[in-house]
Amino acid sequence: MKTARRHELQTNELSQQLDELSAYVQKNGWRILTVVVAIIIVFVAGYLYIAHQREMLAQGWADLARYQGPPGATPADQIRYFKEIEQRGLDPRLSANALYQAAQLALAQVGDPNRSDSEQADYARQAEEMFQQITQRFRDQPPTVAAAQLGLGLLAENRGDWEAARRLYRAVVDDPRFAAMPARMQAEYRLKQMSNWEAAVVFPPPATAPAVSAADGSVAPAADAAAPANLTPSAIEPAAPLDAGPDGSAPMATDTPTTSPS
Repeated sequence: MKTARRHELQTNELSQQLDELSAYVQKNGWRILTVVVAIIIVFVAGYLYIAHQREMLAQGWADLARYQGPPGATPADQIRYFKEIEQRGLDPRLSANALYQAAQLALAQVGDPNRSDSEQADYARQAEEMFQQITQRFRDQPPTVAAAQLGLGLLAENRGDWEAARRLYRAVVDDPRFAAMPARMQAEYRLKQMSNWEAAVVFPPPATAPAVSAADGSVAPAADAAAPANLTPSAIEPAAPLDAGPDGSAPMATDTPTTSPS
C-alpha cells in the first residue's frame, strides 16, 4: 500500500514538473529559440573563422616557399614582399621566417661590387634592423633566432668588428636552446676560422731619402718605397656563406617546411 502511494506521489510530481516545463516553454519560447540560434551562430562562425585562418596560414607558407619574384624584380621588391608576409601576423613561426628571408636578401647585397658604397650601407642597415627584430620579437622561435644571430655576426665581420662578431657567435654556442641545432656548429666553425679572415694591417716603411752622388753632385733617384698594404675588402678572405657548414656543404636546417632559415 505504501509502495503504491509513493509511486503515485512520484508520478504526480513528475507530471507537475512536466506541466511547469511546458508552461515555461510556451511562455518563453521565443527567448529559448533566440538563445539556441545564437549558440548555433557562434559555433558556426567560430568554425568558419578557424577554417579561414588555417587556409590563410597555409597560403602564407606557400607564398613564402614559392616566391621567385616577377621578371625584373629587384632585391628591394623581394624584401618588401617578404616583409608583407611577416606583417600579416598569421603565425609567429611564419612571420619570423618571412622576416628572416627579407634580412637574408638585404645581407646578400652587402659586398656586391655592382652596388655603390651608399647602397651597400643601406642594405646592411636594413639587414641589421631585421635580424635584431627577429632576436627581440620572436624569442620563442629558436631556429630562426639562432640564424639571425649568425646574420648579425656576418654583418659585424663585414664591418671589421671582429670582437662583436665573436660575441655574437659565442652567444649562439653558449645558448642551451641552440645546443642541438646546426647553427651552433656554424658559430663554432666561424669562431675557429675568424683569425684567418682578419686582415692584418701592415704600414709601409718610410721612403728612402734621395741619395746625392759624390761624383757630380747630382741627385740619384730615390729607392722605390714599399707598396702599401692592400686594405680593400678583397684583401680579406671571404667568409663562408651563412647556409654552409664547416665543410662548405652542410645547410643550416630549421624546423620549418619552407626555404626559411635553412
